[in-house]
Amino acid sequence: MREVIQHEKLGEIVYEENFWTGKKSLQVNGVRLQKTNKKTFVTESGEYYVINGNYIQGAVLAAGEETVRLTQPVNGMKSCFRYCRSCL
Repeated sequence: MREVIQHEKLGEIVYEENFWTGKKSLQVNGVRLQKTNKKTFVTESGEYYVINGNYIQGAVLAAGEETVRLTQPVNGMKSCFRYCRSCL
């Protein structure tokens, strides 16, 4: 899954997440950020970007004082999981 967001202060944000593995990548203004751990990315100048959530829950980027919604939560999945659990 790939999302491209235009943000007024941060510029173009490209967020990619593999649905099956959960692997994430982040680009800001055409520069791929270095991943430091599962949720944190850093620029060459030392700015940190943290992604909370995922494709199913909805992903939100925190960059300094800026917060950017990268993906919306998938609503139908909660109903599906509840239904499947009740069948077991």
